[in-house]
Amino acid sequence: MSEPAEQTASARPAALAGPVGRELEKVRKPVLRCIAENSTREVTADVVSRLGEQLRVRVRCAPLKDGDGARGAILVMEEVDRGES
Repeated sequence: MSEPAEQTASARPAALAGPVGRELEKVRKPVLRCIAENSTREVTADVVSRLGEQLRVRVRCAPLKDGDGARGAILVMEEVDRGES
């Protein structure tokens, strides 16, 4: 993972086993489904930021297409109000 990605996502490989990894687990299945089914997905989850703040985020996933399938995914995350889903 590149340094800018690490700073933005706070998802250094060593950190994925700790609190960040637990938060990422909340969106793992929809992302894997996005790739497997080659279709877009969206999920809203309550997470804890690296600063310990409670946040609700919407994660949109679009497959990175390669021929007839997907070889990865593009994720867009945004904070949403607690009243939104």
